[in-house]
Amino acid sequence: MTEQRKALESILQQGAITTLFQPIFDITKQSIIGYEALSRGPKNGPLAMPNKLFEAAHKYQLISELELLCRSRAIENFVKLNLQGKLFLNVSPKILPNSAKCSI
Repeated sequence: MTEQRKALESILQQGAITTLFQPIFDITKQSIIGYEALSRGPKNGPLAMPNKLFEAAHKYQLISELELLCRSRAIENFVKLNLQGKLFLNVSPKILPNSAKCSI
């Protein structure tokens, strides 16, 4: 098993995703209307950056599981931080045909 696959399986088992929130600004009203959720793997790990994380998930056919984890963490953290406005979630179109595996 490769280092990437081991790292990915560990992330999925431990729920080791960090969520960052990027404000989305309405320039006409000069206010924040919501936040885009951005997911990252464990700091200093081989899958810390999102491009590596999602590439590995596609490669090992674990993208549905990763996306579900990312969305769950984003919703949990959005509520925990009591952020105001809308929550914007990214969804890979590659998981849509496989939507039976996704519940969020």
